[in-house]
Amino acid sequence: MDKHLMNGLHDMKSEKSNDNHILDNFSHVIIEYHLMREFILYRNQHMSHVYVVPSHSSPFLWFGVMFVHKGLYRGIVLRFTVVIPNTYPNCEIPKLIFDAIPFHPLVNPNTGELNTSVAFNEWKSSVNKIWQIIDYSQRVFQ
Repeated sequence: MDKHLMNGLHDMKSEKSNDNHILDNFSHVIIEYHLMREFILYRNQHMSHVYVVPSHSSPFLWFGVMFVHKGLYRGIVLRFTVVIPNTYPNCEIPKLIFDAIPFHPLVNPNTGELNTSVAFNEWKSSVNKIWQIIDYSQRVFQ
């Protein structure tokens, strides 16, 4: 094969892989933007006694703490992590996992995961928002 043709094909492959890398980075930035928008939606809810912050290392992890002031669980402090699937926004329901596992019928005693299927049959990012999971967890303990 012609040397110039071979070099041209090699250059095209390099450009294509570079384009894929740029697209991957671009899509990652878009996903991070959507997650930060979700975080702003959470903050706009002005939830009392619940504080959440995205992880510094990954936008797919949010850390939170909830202070329960009513009901049977009054006086407890619950630390939790919201785990957002890497396939966000077209994903399964994000998981809310408690650090110290509270005794509750909707919390898995082995994993600390809150059963969100009661409130969310399926996850549609156009309809469902992450703040709704946090709000649901707060209502479960009141």
